[in-house]
Amino acid sequence: MKKPLKKLLILLTSLIGILIVGNSYNRIKIQNIFDEIYYAGAGATNEPFEKPRSVLENIPNIESQVYYLSSISENGEKITKEVYQKSTLPEDMFNLSIKFYSKKKKVNINVSYSITSTVNLSMDNTYSVSKKTLSQTLSFFDTERAGEILVKDKNDVQTYLATYNISEKQLTEWNAQGMNQLFLEDWVSVYPSNYSPENLGNVKIETAW
Repeated sequence: MKKPLKKLLILLTSLIGILIVGNSYNRIKIQNIFDEIYYAGAGATNEPFEKPRSVLENIPNIESQVYYLSSISENGEKITKEVYQKSTLPEDMFNLSIKFYSKKKKVNINVSYSITSTVNLSMDNTYSVSKKTLSQTLSFFDTERAGEILVKDKNDVQTYLATYNISEKQLTEWNAQGMNQLFLEDWVSVYPSNYSPENLGNVKIETAW
């Protein structure tokens, strides 16, 4: 075999090997829709926003924020946050935001509703990249006391849910309206996802309400 042809075959074989290894690595790294969001999101780079910022910038009615957690325990971690414009959200939903924690390798999707003129309900969907787990928690806030948390303890939460006649079914529907029907639908419209709002992929969901 002539040397140029032999070199070409070696090069092609190497390239094919690299592609196979790369694809295998991606299959291990990205196992669900939240992995896609994290690795394609601005928070995964731990760099300031620059154009192109993130795939998320292609979603209409979404805005960006960057801020730092100031507490010593958080080690000054920078948080990148994408927020839907309030005027575009459904009635009574006042917040839909996506936060990236690059050091902790987490993504948080927050869906919040106004329950009364002074009480808000906040639902957090926090995904851990390393654990492949989506933890769902909720809190009640008092808007007259600068957003002070009224209750976060699970037992007390149940008391508040009963007080405001909010069922588990209602919570699931509210959370799905923000996370699945709005954000994840928008995600698959701007990214060639292998998943969908109905098929999240390999992810364990832990619900604390």
